[in-house]
Amino acid sequence: MSEPAIGQLLDGRKGLVVGDDAEPGPRDSRVNALSPGPLKTRPASGIAHFDALIDKARSRAPSRRLVTIEDVGNMAAMPVSDAARNVTGNIACVDAGYHVPG
Repeated sequence: MSEPAIGQLLDGRKGLVVGDDAEPGPRDSRVNALSPGPLKTRPASGIAHFDALIDKARSRAPSRRLVTIEDVGNMAAMPVSDAARNVTGNIACVDAGYHVPG
């Protein structure tokens, strides 16, 4: 998938999160999303040139590392906790800084 196509997908996701959050529900609902970076998983390894994509992602991230499934899971636990009861309409990037323009 090309970078412009990925950008369009991300913009669409942002519209859904912010749009859904603007309409409060009867159950005091919150709308948040996670944006994980490239993950080295078994299903993803079937993607053509996967190792090159992973190497590129690792070198592009300011921390020079990839996120793990555990990193994403840890971040997913926060917005559903009582500690985040006033957090809504956010997209949390869990990507070791991959999304930061550089």
